[in-house]
Amino acid sequence: MTMTADEARAARAELGLTTEQLAAELGVTEGEVIAWEAGRIRLRQRFAEQLAWLAASARREDALDAAGVPHCPEADRLTAAVEAIPPGKTSERTRVLEQMVAHARDCPTCVARRQYIDEHLPAMPPMPLPAWLTVLGRLRRLISRLPRWLRPAAWGALVVGTIVVIRATFTGLTHGFSVDLLWMALAAIGVGAYLGTVGGLVYAVVREPFRRFGRPGDYLTGLAVMYAYVLALGLPLAIFNLDPQFRTIGGWVVLAFLGTVFGLLIGRWFHGSGGGT
Repeated sequence: MTMTADEARAARAELGLTTEQLAAELGVTEGEVIAWEAGRIRLRQRFAEQLAWLAASARREDALDAAGVPHCPEADRLTAAVEAIPPGKTSERTRVLEQMVAHARDCPTCVARRQYIDEHLPAMPPMPLPAWLTVLGRLRRLISRLPRWLRPAAWGALVVGTIVVIRATFTGLTHGFSVDLLWMALAAIGVGAYLGTVGGLVYAVVREPFRRFGRPGDYLTGLAVMYAYVLALGLPLAIFNLDPQFRTIGGWVVLAFLGTVFGLLIGRWFHGSGGGT
């Protein structure tokens, strides 16, 4: 989106910020903000989107206050807690955001605010996101349109494919690109899709029966999925004698141990996320 100098000044006025405060909010210099508002330089798209979103948020809060819709002190506290978390503390940020989601779902005040917003206020502009998150969001929407059993295959191919492309690029830059390198990359992407399909099918079969066991069921699901990965990877390699470790008892013991460790970790994630896919 584009934003004129007049629109930038109006948005800052809506927020009640000085040029110095707005610069700190957007992570730019005060000189840039002054230059935007004077029309000397063009406001870049990502800053225009961020400023438009902040102004729309302020208008929404003003409308809620004018209508007498009460604030939720706990939601305000959690929002302040998220904003206070230093960059890089991803796990801590995720934990507080999960608390916010759980609170908003059950809090009568938050439910009333959402209901008033849905019934009386215009939609917000899209929240500004880094480019990589925007791409990831689009991929997520595309994959969500696939059949449920096929989604893990798509995510497996995507994740493994991304790792392989990065490694193949570095290998190509240091040792030169070749047809063999391309075939290895394509094969690795195929393996990711294959393992993702196996995991998705196993999850679809065991999740509902195991869910009845409560929290232990989450860990049983994780173990089942991880053991399926191990078998799906190890059996073909053992049958076709492609890897000696898959033809020894000791090798399978090590893989079973690793499968148990990662299965429990996955089970912990299932428990924390509600077990959805």
